[in-house]
Amino acid sequence: MSYGWIRRPRVLWQSVGMPCPPAAPSSPPFETSFATKAVHGGNGVDAETGAIRRPIVMANSYALPDDPSAINWSSTDTLLHTRNSGANQMYLQEKLAALEGGEQAVVLASGVAALHAVFFTFLRTGAHIACSDVTYLAVYRLLTQYLPEKFGVEVSLVDTSDLDAVRAPVRPNTDWCTSRPRPTRRYG
Repeated sequence: MSYGWIRRPRVLWQSVGMPCPPAAPSSPPFETSFATKAVHGGNGVDAETGAIRRPIVMANSYALPDDPSAINWSSTDTLLHTRNSGANQMYLQEKLAALEGGEQAVVLASGVAALHAVFFTFLRTGAHIACSDVTYLAVYRLLTQYLPEKFGVEVSLVDTSDLDAVRAPVRPNTDWCTSRPRPTRRYG
C-alpha cells in the first residue's frame, strides 16, 4: 500500500509506531498534468475566506473610488462594468491561460467578436483576405461590407473544396480567414 499522497513529517509517523510512507514524487509546476491544471490553474486565494475556488460573481457594476477622475474607462484590467470586463471573465481568462500554458488569454462574447478582435488587431488598409465562401452570415457581412467599405481591406471568397480556387486569389498581401460554417452538404 502506498502512502505517497500523505504529506506528514517523518517524526509524526514514527511517534505513532507506523512505518514512514515514501515521499510523494515532486514535479516542477510546469510538468503538471492537464487535469491538475484544469482544477488548480488560474485559481487565486480569496482574501476574505481563504477559498481557492473562484466564485461566480453576479455583479455587472463595481465600486468606484471616491475620485473617479483618474480612471481609464476603457481599461479591461480594472473592474468597472461588465461591458469592459467582469470578474467571471477575468477568472476564465486566467484559467484558460493556465491550461494552454500561455501568459494571457482573451475571452469574448461570440465568434464574431473574436473575428473583429483578430481583424482589427492584425489587418491594415490594403490587406487582402481569402476566406471560405461558406460562412456564418455575420462573418459574410463583415467580410463583404464592413472591411472593404470602411477599412479598405480586399476580400476574396473562395470554394475551399476546390484547390485551384483556393490558390487563385493568393498574393503577397493575402491573409487567410477560415470560418466554421453551419452544417452543409458541401465540404471545404
